[in-house]
Amino acid sequence: MRQNRLAKLVGIDEANLSRIVNGTRAPKQQMRQEIATVLGCDAEWLFERTMMEADNKEADKIMATWGSEITFSQLIDQLAAQVFFALAS
Repeated sequence: MRQNRLAKLVGIDEANLSRIVNGTRAPKQQMRQEIATVLGCDAEWLFERTMMEADNKEADKIMATWGSEITFSQLIDQLAAQVFFALAS
């Protein structure tokens, strides 16, 4: 299914769906469920994978900014702060 069709079926514009797919926007639970229902799969499974990919992209960005100076705990703190911010907005 193309993104434009999926966006229409769940009632959002293509740009927002693209952000969800690329991991730059975390959808609320209701939207996760709507997308999963249209796709015929489990929302938890679908978005667990998406969020893990987004976390990997964010970790790469943080590593590029901090270089080899960042510790594992600092990396986790940075990722946790970004997840908190995404959930709060």
